[in-house]
Amino acid sequence: MVKNIDPTDQILNEFNQELKQFLLEKFNAKYEAQIAKLFFDTRGYRTGVHADDPSIALMIQIYLQSECIDAPGTSFHLEKIYNMQLIRNHGYFNFNTDAKQHESYTLPNGARRSFAMSMSLIN
Repeated sequence: MVKNIDPTDQILNEFNQELKQFLLEKFNAKYEAQIAKLFFDTRGYRTGVHADDPSIALMIQIYLQSECIDAPGTSFHLEKIYNMQLIRNHGYFNFNTDAKQHESYTLPNGARRSFAMSMSLIN
């Protein structure tokens, strides 16, 4: 199940402002939020191998509480496969300049919850 977060949400707006400042300071680049979503993946859910849409310059995913033991979060297919560990309040930034192939493996049991936000690069 996917739930879009209201773009006028105060907490989301505060997070977005702090994140944009961090990205400017750390990477000397300006980003703008596109969409934010909450994911609630249940047993049997899987995404196939894919690359994010080219309009997404940066994808952020943060894992929230999960009842799924030993399941990977997102797996990136680079020169080898890198499995992101499904740890609460951890996640990744995917700079989408090279259209990295990635997937979420089948969830064997429990539930996997996460927050995701896509951002565009402002020139």
